[in-house]
Amino acid sequence: MSSPEEIESLLNGPALPPPDGVEPNFEDPPNHNALGYGLLSAMLAVGTIAMFFRILARVLFVVYLGCAYQVLKFPGFYVHQWDVRVRDMERILYPFNIASNSYNGMIGALKVAILLEWLRIFNPTGTRGTFFWACHIILWINLLFYAASFFAINLACIPRQKIWDKTISGGHCFNQNDLYLAGTIVNLISDVAILIIPQRVIWSLQMTFKRKIGISLIFAIGLLCCGIAAARIATTLESAKEPDSVYYLPKLVFLGTAEMLCALLVFCFPAFPQAIKTLALPHSWDGSVDLFQQSSYSGGPAASYQQINEHSLEPLNKTEHDNKPRIYYKPTNTAM
Repeated sequence: MSSPEEIESLLNGPALPPPDGVEPNFEDPPNHNALGYGLLSAMLAVGTIAMFFRILARVLFVVYLGCAYQVLKFPGFYVHQWDVRVRDMERILYPFNIASNSYNGMIGALKVAILLEWLRIFNPTGTRGTFFWACHIILWINLLFYAASFFAINLACIPRQKIWDKTISGGHCFNQNDLYLAGTIVNLISDVAILIIPQRVIWSLQMTFKRKIGISLIFAIGLLCCGIAAARIATTLESAKEPDSVYYLPKLVFLGTAEMLCALLVFCFPAFPQAIKTLALPHSWDGSVDLFQQSSYSGGPAASYQQINEHSLEPLNKTEHDNKPRIYYKPTNTAM
């Protein structure tokens, strides 16, 4: 039976024998805390920014739908412009201006959030390779374009009220159809880019072919976004040739709503299978979407993540150190 002094000395000793010539430093051991604080702070910043853009996108989506319901209330969907009084056009054009701003802000914010999420999922180590720079280039192009679009939408007429009140004399307006057409084209290009960039990373992962197909299909929901964006280009070109703009307004509203909904699905859909699996649905459903579980990039070392707790420690044989017994511990079945 060990004496209390021996037990105290044991508890105050090192948990693992140090290498020859190394003295344990319990008070201020060497560490890489600066690196840890830097990495954790960077991840916190990216996550916070992504959450901000995600919340902003949802708010603007609700505002857009509110404007759409206002148009449904008056004059109604697919009503010809000759059935609307001149004095009542402001009731249509003003909500449409708000909806245009909401659409522009939501699509821009959501694409930034999607790209930040892509970086979190596919570039967790923060390495600055092709994927990293492709995401950042597309991200900043989107930010700059949609910021410029915000000013263009709201400065389409001077004075600004002339955008929705065509009875104002004087002032001037430029062709807004050109602005909307340019926006739809850039929107389609960025949709295609966001769809393509994760695929290269997915197919470079070391996993089964079936699993690669499944994950690719999850992210390929962006194809629907591309199809809707292409339809918006066609509709914008069609409406530009017709003077009956009020009649074509509902079609643009439907396509804009569908595109925003699709963008939300692109952002949220990767989490659906895991959520369904958590709800304990039939075992035939493979709900796993952990891209890094039992997988790694073919171009680098595997990244393993396992839960470690106090039960993963087992005692080693006792050893003599300073003529006193010591018990050393090592983690078992863990990967760091």
